[in-house]
Amino acid sequence: LAIIMDTLTLHGWTSISELNFGRPDLIPAHLQHAMELEANGDLHVRINGYWGTYDDVAMINVLQNYGYEPGHAFSDRIRAPGVKFYVDDPFGTTDIMDQATCTQLVAAAHQAGYQVAAHCVNQSAVGKILNAYESALGASNNYTARHRIEHAVKVSDNQFQRMEDKGILASFQLMGPPDWPEQNTFQTYVSNSNTGYILRWKDFV
Repeated sequence: LAIIMDTLTLHGWTSISELNFGRPDLIPAHLQHAMELEANGDLHVRINGYWGTYDDVAMINVLQNYGYEPGHAFSDRIRAPGVKFYVDDPFGTTDIMDQATCTQLVAAAHQAGYQVAAHCVNQSAVGKILNAYESALGASNNYTARHRIEHAVKVSDNQFQRMEDKGILASFQLMGPPDWPEQNTFQTYVSNSNTGYILRWKDFV
Protein backbone atom coordinates (compact mmCIF):
# COMPACT_ATOMS: atom_id res chain seq x y z
CA LEU A 1 0.00 0.00 0.00
CA ALA A 2 2.83 2.40 0.77
CA ILE A 3 4.25 1.74 -2.71
CA ILE A 4 0.87 2.59 -4.24
CA MET A 5 0.78 5.85 -2.29
CA ASP A 6 4.27 6.75 -3.54
CA THR A 7 3.22 5.99 -7.13
CA LEU A 8 0.13 8.19 -6.84
CA THR A 9 2.20 11.05 -5.46
CA LEU A 10 4.82 10.63 -8.19
CA HIS A 11 2.15 11.05 -10.86
CA GLY A 12 0.46 14.03 -9.22
CA TRP A 13 -2.66 12.44 -7.74
CA THR A 14 -4.03 14.26 -4.70
CA SER A 15 -7.19 12.24 -3.97
CA ILE A 16 -8.72 8.83 -4.73
CA SER A 17 -11.99 6.99 -4.16
CA GLU A 18 -12.09 3.72 -2.24
CA LEU A 19 -15.24 1.81 -3.17
CA ASN A 20 -15.36 -0.63 -0.28
CA PHE A 21 -14.64 0.66 3.19
CA GLY A 22 -16.73 -2.29 4.38
CA ARG A 23 -19.45 -2.14 7.01
CA PRO A 24 -18.74 -0.66 10.44
CA ASP A 25 -20.68 -3.47 12.15
CA LEU A 26 -18.54 -6.14 10.44
CA ILE A 27 -14.90 -5.71 9.39
CA PRO A 28 -14.17 -2.38 7.67
CA ALA A 29 -10.77 -3.64 6.52
CA HIS A 30 -10.06 -1.02 3.87
CA LEU A 31 -10.92 1.80 6.24
CA GLN A 32 -8.56 0.28 8.78
CA HIS A 33 -5.81 0.06 6.16
CA ALA A 34 -6.26 3.73 5.32
CA MET A 35 -6.08 4.69 8.98
CA GLU A 36 -2.92 2.62 9.40
CA LEU A 37 -1.31 4.31 6.41
CA GLU A 38 -2.04 7.72 7.90
CA ALA A 39 -0.80 6.71 11.34
CA ASN A 40 2.47 5.55 9.76
CA GLY A 41 2.85 8.74 7.74
CA ASP A 42 2.37 6.90 4.44
CA LEU A 43 -0.97 8.35 3.34
CA HIS A 44 -0.06 10.98 0.74
CA VAL A 45 -3.50 11.51 -0.80
CA ARG A 46 -7.03 12.21 0.38
CA ILE A 47 -9.42 9.25 0.35
CA ASN A 48 -13.16 9.35 -0.24
CA GLY A 49 -14.35 5.96 1.00
CA TYR A 50 -17.74 4.40 0.31
CA TRP A 51 -19.44 1.97 2.68
CA GLY A 52 -20.22 -1.33 0.97
CA THR A 53 -21.68 -3.54 -0.03
CA TYR A 54 -24.96 -1.74 0.61
CA ASP A 55 -27.62 -4.42 0.09
CA ASP A 56 -30.06 -3.71 2.93
CA VAL A 57 -31.66 -0.42 3.97
CA ALA A 58 -30.81 -1.35 7.58
CA MET A 59 -27.24 -0.38 6.78
CA ILE A 60 -28.29 3.28 6.86
CA ASN A 61 -29.39 2.81 10.48
CA VAL A 62 -26.10 1.03 11.25
CA LEU A 63 -24.10 3.96 9.90
CA GLN A 64 -26.16 6.46 11.86
CA ASN A 65 -25.93 4.39 15.04
CA TYR A 66 -22.14 4.47 14.71
CA GLY A 67 -22.28 8.23 14.22
CA TYR A 68 -21.14 8.02 10.60
CA GLU A 69 -23.24 10.67 8.92
CA PRO A 70 -22.71 11.47 5.19
CA GLY A 71 -19.24 12.90 4.68
CA HIS A 72 -18.01 11.68 8.07
CA ALA A 73 -14.36 12.69 8.43
CA PHE A 74 -12.06 10.23 10.15
CA SER A 75 -9.21 12.70 9.65
CA ASP A 76 -8.36 15.59 7.36
CA ARG A 77 -7.47 13.03 4.67
CA ILE A 78 -10.05 10.28 5.14
CA ARG A 79 -13.78 10.78 4.75
CA ALA A 80 -16.81 8.64 3.87
CA PRO A 81 -19.38 10.43 1.69
CA GLY A 82 -21.64 7.54 0.77
CA VAL A 83 -22.50 3.93 0.04
CA LYS A 84 -21.75 1.50 -2.79
CA PHE A 85 -23.71 -1.46 -4.13
CA TYR A 86 -23.94 -3.78 -7.13
CA VAL A 87 -26.86 -3.71 -9.56
CA ASP A 88 -25.23 -6.29 -11.85
CA ASP A 89 -22.34 -8.73 -11.42
CA PRO A 90 -18.71 -7.60 -11.89
CA PHE A 91 -18.72 -8.26 -15.65
CA GLY A 92 -22.27 -7.15 -16.33
CA THR A 93 -23.43 -10.55 -17.54
CA THR A 94 -26.26 -10.87 -15.00
CA ASP A 95 -28.34 -8.40 -13.01
CA ILE A 96 -28.22 -9.26 -9.32
CA MET A 97 -30.77 -6.70 -8.17
CA ASP A 98 -34.36 -6.13 -9.22
CA GLN A 99 -35.86 -2.70 -9.83
CA ALA A 100 -37.84 -2.55 -6.59
CA THR A 101 -34.79 -3.28 -4.43
CA CYS A 102 -32.61 -0.86 -6.37
CA THR A 103 -35.18 1.91 -6.01
CA GLN A 104 -35.63 1.21 -2.30
CA LEU A 105 -31.89 1.29 -1.56
CA VAL A 106 -31.35 4.52 -3.47
CA ALA A 107 -34.36 6.19 -1.83
CA ALA A 108 -33.18 5.30 1.68
CA ALA A 109 -29.63 6.49 1.07
CA HIS A 110 -30.71 9.66 -0.72
CA GLN A 111 -33.21 10.63 1.97
CA ALA A 112 -30.51 10.15 4.61
CA GLY A 113 -28.08 12.31 2.62
CA TYR A 114 -25.59 9.65 1.51
CA GLN A 115 -24.06 9.73 -1.95
CA VAL A 116 -24.71 6.52 -3.90
CA ALA A 117 -22.10 4.75 -6.03
CA ALA A 118 -23.78 1.93 -7.98
CA HIS A 119 -21.88 -0.72 -9.94
CA CYS A 120 -23.57 -0.95 -13.35
CA VAL A 121 -21.87 -2.48 -16.36
CA ASN A 122 -24.69 -3.53 -18.68
CA GLN A 123 -27.57 -1.54 -20.18
CA SER A 124 -30.17 -3.24 -18.00
CA ALA A 125 -28.37 -2.29 -14.79
CA VAL A 126 -27.81 1.27 -16.01
CA GLY A 127 -31.52 1.49 -16.75
CA LYS A 128 -32.44 0.30 -13.27
CA ILE A 129 -30.17 2.72 -11.48
CA LEU A 130 -31.33 5.62 -13.65
CA ASN A 131 -34.93 4.78 -12.76
CA ALA A 132 -33.96 4.74 -9.09
CA TYR A 133 -32.00 8.00 -9.25
CA GLU A 134 -34.78 9.78 -11.15
CA SER A 135 -37.32 8.56 -8.61
CA ALA A 136 -35.22 9.73 -5.65
CA LEU A 137 -34.31 13.09 -7.18
CA GLY A 138 -37.80 13.93 -8.40
CA ALA A 139 -37.79 17.33 -10.07
CA SER A 140 -34.31 18.13 -8.73
CA ASN A 141 -31.00 17.52 -10.49
CA ASN A 142 -28.04 15.53 -9.18
CA TYR A 143 -25.64 18.41 -8.68
CA THR A 144 -25.86 18.34 -4.88
CA ALA A 145 -26.41 14.60 -4.28
CA ARG A 146 -23.70 13.62 -6.81
CA HIS A 147 -24.93 10.04 -7.21
CA ARG A 148 -22.64 7.96 -9.42
CA ILE A 149 -22.76 5.08 -11.88
CA GLU A 150 -19.63 2.97 -11.49
CA HIS A 151 -18.12 1.73 -14.77
CA ALA A 152 -21.10 2.63 -17.03
CA VAL A 153 -19.59 0.31 -19.63
CA LYS A 154 -22.64 -0.12 -21.84
CA VAL A 155 -24.92 2.90 -22.08
CA SER A 156 -27.60 3.45 -24.72
CA ASP A 157 -28.22 6.81 -26.40
CA ASN A 158 -31.42 7.26 -24.40
CA GLN A 159 -29.67 6.44 -21.13
CA PHE A 160 -26.83 8.77 -21.99
CA GLN A 161 -29.35 11.58 -22.48
CA ARG A 162 -31.07 10.77 -19.18
CA MET A 163 -27.73 10.98 -17.38
CA GLU A 164 -27.03 14.32 -18.97
CA ASP A 165 -30.49 15.68 -18.18
CA LYS A 166 -30.17 14.88 -14.45
CA GLY A 167 -26.43 15.39 -14.08
CA ILE A 168 -25.77 11.75 -13.11
CA LEU A 169 -22.04 11.13 -12.73
CA ALA A 170 -20.31 8.44 -14.80
CA SER A 171 -17.38 6.96 -12.89
CA PHE A 172 -15.70 5.03 -15.69
CA GLN A 173 -12.32 3.63 -16.68
CA LEU A 174 -10.95 4.63 -20.06
CA MET A 175 -10.55 1.02 -21.19
CA GLY A 176 -12.09 -0.88 -18.29
CA PRO A 177 -10.10 -3.02 -15.84
CA PRO A 178 -7.03 -4.36 -17.67
CA ASP A 179 -7.99 -8.02 -17.21
CA TRP A 180 -11.45 -7.66 -18.81
CA PRO A 181 -10.35 -8.66 -22.35
CA GLU A 182 -9.07 -11.94 -20.90
CA GLN A 183 -12.41 -12.83 -19.31
CA ASN A 184 -14.69 -15.13 -21.30
CA THR A 185 -17.79 -13.65 -19.71
CA PHE A 186 -16.81 -10.17 -20.82
CA GLN A 187 -16.03 -11.37 -24.33
CA THR A 188 -19.53 -12.85 -24.52
CA TYR A 189 -21.01 -9.61 -23.25
CA VAL A 190 -19.03 -7.43 -25.65
CA SER A 191 -19.99 -9.55 -28.63
CA ASN A 192 -23.75 -9.24 -28.14
CA SER A 193 -26.02 -6.51 -29.54
CA ASN A 194 -25.38 -2.76 -29.69
CA THR A 195 -21.60 -2.88 -29.50
CA GLY A 196 -21.60 0.83 -30.28
CA TYR A 197 -22.85 1.47 -26.74
CA ILE A 198 -19.67 0.04 -25.14
CA LEU A 199 -17.01 2.16 -23.42
CA ARG A 200 -18.42 5.52 -24.46
CA TRP A 201 -16.00 7.53 -22.35
CA LYS A 202 -15.31 9.96 -25.19
CA ASP A 203 -19.01 10.90 -25.17
CA PHE A 204 -18.82 11.88 -21.49
CA VAL A 205 -16.08 14.46 -21.92
